[in-house]
Amino acid sequence: MNYDTKKISTALEELHKSKDVSNAAYSTLKFAIEQLTIHSVVVRYSDGNDYSHLKVNSEEHPEHSKCVWCGSTEVTITDEADICHEPDCRYVYT
Repeated sequence: MNYDTKKISTALEELHKSKDVSNAAYSTLKFAIEQLTIHSVVVRYSDGNDYSHLKVNSEEHPEHSKCVWCGSTEVTITDEADICHEPDCRYVYT
């Protein structure tokens, strides 16, 4: 589920200014929005998956040390794929 946390935050601020919500409710909702923001960031790679948790290990595999698409050396090499972590690329070569 995608949330536009900026719009939700703005709406919450407007509601709080209008005094239609208590300070306790405001604080609780604000915390929930902050948590959504923190946990809603998903990095997508060319195959639609998120590999941002993988460690770059291209230095251990000199024969595959560069991304085949962009040439970056920010690559994770696995038995299944070479995964580029360059923010403008994120190509998964299988």
